[in-house]
Amino acid sequence: MTISPNKVTPDLKDKIILYQNECDDVLWNHWTKEDKKDGIVQIPILAPREPMPQLTGNSSIRLKMRDVLTMQQQCRDRMREIEKTESPAIRAGLFEQLRFIADQIGHNVPDLDHFAFPPCPPPLLPAEPAKLIPLPGHRQPTSVNQFWDIVRQLEN
Repeated sequence: MTISPNKVTPDLKDKIILYQNECDDVLWNHWTKEDKKDGIVQIPILAPREPMPQLTGNSSIRLKMRDVLTMQQQCRDRMREIEKTESPAIRAGLFEQLRFIADQIGHNVPDLDHFAFPPCPPPLLPAEPAKLIPLPGHRQPTSVNQFWDIVRQLEN
């Protein structure tokens, strides 16, 4: 995967690109598609859409391997961000970014419903309710003293 197709002889260039694409597909399938019989789960995948012509200019433009690898990393980053985010609107926006990047490099992506949500932290409850008491030695207005009298009555 680290061999640059531009640094090999022209007769090997197509073979290197084909090999790298196959390696990428094998890794993608390994991490996203799984069979229940083998203890692995099948995840529905969204096929790539056509790249937007107004953004790519010419549909026959081929990305350099460096650019493809960068975009693959951006896809992984968006997937991690989606799974860390609770807000449905933000998740949808991140998913659109993911789809756009994946479409540019011709990759499939799982449906948004198959991304995990972040775990909910347990609620923080005090072991014992705190007692409200006025600070000693401070002269306070009458309304504050009345407030503390009511608090003491409620606690009793």
